[in-house]
Order: sequence, then structure tokens, then C-alpha cells
Amino acid sequence: MKTYPARFFFVLALALGLAMPAAREANAAATHHAKVVDGVRIYLSVVPGVFFSAFPPGSSEATMHGGVPRGARFKHLMVTLFNASTGKRITNAKVTATVRRVGTSAPGVTKALQPMSWGGYTNYGNYFAMPKGVTYRIDVTVRQPAVRRVIKTAFDYFEYLH
Repeated sequence: MKTYPARFFFVLALALGLAMPAAREANAAATHHAKVVDGVRIYLSVVPGVFFSAFPPGSSEATMHGGVPRGARFKHLMVTLFNASTGKRITNAKVTATVRRVGTSAPGVTKALQPMSWGGYTNYGNYFAMPKGVTYRIDVTVRQPAVRRVIKTAFDYFEYLH
């Protein structure tokens, strides 16, 4: 039986989630992780941080955003942006995300989503502590150079305990 390294499954998951926007868009109504706001198509992916620890030490994947945090509670949030009219990827934006638990008055944690290259394409990402079994509100803010409007949207995220 042939075995595959963890990296293979991670790359496969990203390819299915990000490289095929049409399939992702078809599923958006069910997952609520894709939206069009003010002419920008926004895709949100949440990946367990532990996937990045499968990459060799010193690789760009293992060192991005200051390195992979330890612990199963950390997730890597990744936002991918496209011009909704042209389909062209937006690569020069400033993106932030605030992650907070739904149903609490706590302000949450805000971080810049840093530009990152994945498969030759620009995405924006960072790590957040997000233990399972909690519903989170992820507020995403997008600022583009030479565009006056600031795009703001929110996604809800929940991962079952299993």
C-alpha cells in the first residue's frame, strides 16, 4: 500500500478549497465561507495550524507569520480576494481579521492577515487560537490602494468536537 506524506493531503485540501473557485462558490451557500461584497469576491478558509507543522523546518510554510503555533486550538485563517467582475485576483490589499466568540461581550483578537504566496498566488493569512466547539464571528476588513471604500464583512465559523 502506498503511503503519502501529510504535505500531500494539505496541498490537496488547499487545491480543492482555493484553486477551484467555481466549486467553492457552488458550495458557498452551505458553508457561508464565500461572499461578494462591493464587487470583491472574498473566500475564507480555516485550516488547522497543525497541517503547517508537516512542512520541513525553515520552509516558507513552516516560518510564515512567525512560525506555526503549538497546540490543536490554533487555526490558520486564509482570505483570497478576486475582482467579482473580472475574476482577477487582488494582490495588493491590506486585510485584517477579528476573531471573537459569538455570545460574549469580549472584543476578540484582531490581526493583520499577512500576504503570503501559495502555489504562486497571493493570499492573506495568519494564525488564531480557535478551540473546537465554539461559534466564532470572523470580521474581515479589506482596504485596497486607490479605492476609497473599505470593505467589511463577517463570517460565522463552528467546528464540531470530534
